[in-house]
Amino acid sequence: MYPKWIDKMAFSKAHQELLIQLYRKQITRREYDSLVNELYVLETKGISK
Repeated sequence: MYPKWIDKMAFSKAHQELLIQLYRKQITRREYDSLVNELYVLETKGISK
């Protein structure tokens, strides 16, 4: 289980999974930031197509 605020904070399913991993301390904040930046770039490229 994880807190319901994660559902409200996540901007996609992939981002939600990263937030859950961060909450469970499976990844570090630095790893999270890097992965979110990559995810955001991929999503913005998909929108501009």
